Amino acid sequence: MKVPLLLRLPAEILTYIFEDVVASCYGAHKELRKYVLVCHRLTQVVLPLLYCDVLAGVASRTALESLFAALQRRPGCRESVKRLEVQIPDFDLIHRRNFYIVCDIITCITNVKALTFCGGWERYPDQTWGLVHRASQSMPTLESLTLSCVIREGLTVRDILENVQMPSLRQLELDGVALPTGGRTVGAEQKANKPSCLPASTKATAHFSTLRIRDYQENSAATRELILWPRALIHFHASLLGGSNPECDLDLSKLSAWLSAHKDTLETIHIGYIHKFRPDKLFQTRGFNALERLTLSWWHIRGYVTLQQDEEHPPFGFTPAHADALLCAPRLTTLELDYGESGHVLDSCHVFGEVEARWIRGLAHAARARQAALQTICVRYRPQLYCLAEILEYPWDRLTQLREDLQPFEIGLEYDEPSFSEEEWAQARMQASPPWEAMRWSESPPLDDGILFGCGLSKDGEPSLEEQEAWEYAHKAI
Repeated sequence: MKVPLLLRLPAEILTYIFEDVVASCYGAHKELRKYVLVCHRLTQVVLPLLYCDVLAGVASRTALESLFAALQRRPGCRESVKRLEVQIPDFDLIHRRNFYIVCDIITCITNVKALTFCGGWERYPDQTWGLVHRASQSMPTLESLTLSCVIREGLTVRDILENVQMPSLRQLELDGVALPTGGRTVGAEQKANKPSCLPASTKATAHFSTLRIRDYQENSAATRELILWPRALIHFHASLLGGSNPECDLDLSKLSAWLSAHKDTLETIHIGYIHKFRPDKLFQTRGFNALERLTLSWWHIRGYVTLQQDEEHPPFGFTPAHADALLCAPRLTTLELDYGESGHVLDSCHVFGEVEARWIRGLAHAARARQAALQTICVRYRPQLYCLAEILEYPWDRLTQLREDLQPFEIGLEYDEPSFSEEEWAQARMQASPPWEAMRWSESPPLDDGILFGCGLSKDGEPSLEEQEAWEYAHKAI
């Protein structure tokens, strides 16, 4: 019987082939199961790949026992586990025996690189942190740890500082950290009576160099302790910070002050949406000697958008304070501005108009005048087709023009690919009613500076006959 060419390949080549399948194909595990049944040789190659990613649901004892039994029977599969996710639903009643089985599973898989704990912090805090401790003892090569709180209760900075001690850790990701509030469980009530953070003895004791926080609602003292905890941060990524609680008082100025403790090592900083807008509190790049890429939400530079300009709300524009804050890092080559979620009803994340373009031109002019290192401005702009009330032109026309305007300054402009075509936009506009109010009060007029087909727009009353005819003519032209 002639042996197929695939089976004649060395085991190392077969492994590379199937690893590429797993990395590039969604749902590849389902397809790989078929190859396990082909022959003994393919079983030896493919089966360990099926155990690279393991999900342990603590609520199901049957599934846990089956997983543990399979790992016990196959030493090669135990060594192949590189990523483990432990899911602990806070709303389910879980027998303590289930936690013992998960503890045994963690003990027997020692080559894990990425570990995730999802839930368990409110209802089962002792058991969950016990599993974290066991992982720190049994996984000497662990590089990435993710702690996620589904219901935003029970996971605090104090607990993290006390319990996460992993010398091999390179990345820590926290999702759902919140102030202790004394929730419905006894454990949460006990935590509410403890201080929210540890003393300064934790400073510069952690080994990870990448910190990612999301949906974060801790107080300023705890946040400062968390940022000062690692010896040296290289990458910092934060989004959805703060909340309605007055103790969650965060702004760009405070974050830049705390992050300055890592000013000689931080290479990338990403700060997304913060609950409170304070355009007078800018991120200060001075002294960040290693910083190469900075990402900020546009709305924390712009502040609240007002419908009308007056003495209390003067026109927004680029100022020397913006240049002093953003152009002082000697190696900052890329500034990314995120025009996404604004978090306020009067802010529109779907308008990139002349106000925004004029500010970027001012930044480019200041960068050239100061001989700053800035080389690229990235615009994260992802409007939705159905949100067209204030869009009076195809959104990417102005970005294309702006890219040309920045060429004399030797600064490149990068932006997201259009999420909808110009034809789709035109069809949607024809189905919408004439946006007279948006055309009158928009701070970002269309490319013709507010003149639609040579016809001015009245500022009060109903649309004039000329305006209506111009709008109808525009529809016919489209």
